[in-house]
Amino acid sequence: MGAFEAQMINAIDQSKLPRMRASRMRPTLTVAISTVADRWENAEMVAQSLRNQDVDQILVIIQKCNDTTIQLLAGNRNNSSYSIVADREMGLSRSRNIAIEKTRSDYVWTVDDDVEIVPQACARIKELVASPNDVIYLARVGNRDDVGSYTRPRKKGRIGWLYLCRANSIELILPVKEIGKRQLRFDTRIGLGTTFPTGEENLFLLNAVSLGMQVVDLGETLIRHPKIATPSKINRKDDERRWQVRGHIASKFGPPIAFALGIRWCARRFFNADFITACRNLLRGYKCKTVNVLTGIPDSYEENGRCEYMRMGPVEVVFGDRVEKISKPQIR
Repeated sequence: MGAFEAQMINAIDQSKLPRMRASRMRPTLTVAISTVADRWENAEMVAQSLRNQDVDQILVIIQKCNDTTIQLLAGNRNNSSYSIVADREMGLSRSRNIAIEKTRSDYVWTVDDDVEIVPQACARIKELVASPNDVIYLARVGNRDDVGSYTRPRKKGRIGWLYLCRANSIELILPVKEIGKRQLRFDTRIGLGTTFPTGEENLFLLNAVSLGMQVVDLGETLIRHPKIATPSKINRKDDERRWQVRGHIASKFGPPIAFALGIRWCARRFFNADFITACRNLLRGYKCKTVNVLTGIPDSYEENGRCEYMRMGPVEVVFGDRVEKISKPQIR
């Protein structure tokens, strides 16, 4: 082999090195735990359970905070291994958006304060997911009360539109950069903590797919959640709005599929006294083609309220885009 050929081969090999190194790099991961002020100890237990996991950042997002709560939280930051975002407002969609905005990792896994994360789950996620791309991954949810059972049966791999209607936000592992590129966020007008307390993750995923993203089931149970018991008494207004959100979700599909979804959802209420009411509200939601029509809140709606961001060492309090560092716990 001549000198010229040897130089060309060496140049080709060198050009491949960066790509080979990049392919071996594991993505970074943030676990974001959503809670409210009177349950933040539960979230702290979940955060402490992650201390031996391969996680790059732990965020605890505490909503419904007042000055007293923030003062208390700021006074307990010395020995913590996680960051706190203290939010004065309420809404699970808002909490998920804060998680997306505050993470410094490639991916953010959004969970709640009543979950049990499987040992080595974070390391397993890093092995299974690819370098940051346009894919949203779903971790399967096991039943915390019956280990071995799965709460939402679903096929492994890329999932279709209909399966997006069954996803739960504690399953979502979101590629932060790609979501930022598309300016994709949870709609804060719906979801737990609002007057329309359901469906925020389903609409988020449907919007993501419509913007060219894919949704992939990892095929492994990485998180467990308590079995949700049907309450003996359901707030009538909340129940009606839940059915309206389901109808609005069905409107994202063609009439035949929407009709099939309606039949499937309403069949569970067929022998109940409120069957007709459920069908009526489902149809009402189906006619609302946009969220602003459904909720009566315009698309230009922007939330007010402050978030205080606290982490190890000196407390950082974030007011909008302005950051103030304070060495002693205090509120301004």
